Amino acid sequence: MATYSYESIVKDLRAKKLSPVYFFSGEESFYAQQLLEIIEKELLDEAERSFNQSVLYGKDTNMLQILEEAKRFPMMSERMVVVVKEAQHLKASDWELLAAYLEQPQPT
Repeated sequence: MATYSYESIVKDLRAKKLSPVYFFSGEESFYAQQLLEIIEKELLDEAERSFNQSVLYGKDTNMLQILEEAKRFPMMSERMVVVVKEAQHLKASDWELLAAYLEQPQPT
């Protein structure tokens, strides 16, 4: 898996060079939160968020539910944004499902 700097991700997001999936991890959650705010601002306007953004928490969900959200088509928008916070709480078996999805993710 390739790694990118905070600055390079911000530059790509603002230039609309988007990846279908972003995975942020590390000791400093500030940067992940900043990137999430940029993604929200750049991809969806406020009205689109209620239909096209899902925020899930790893301790309250499982990978099947996450992937179900990720496979949804957006409504009146080009993009669907699925945010999974506290993903470290997901079960080890869930990560295998994610790996399979990442081979051919939904383009939206």
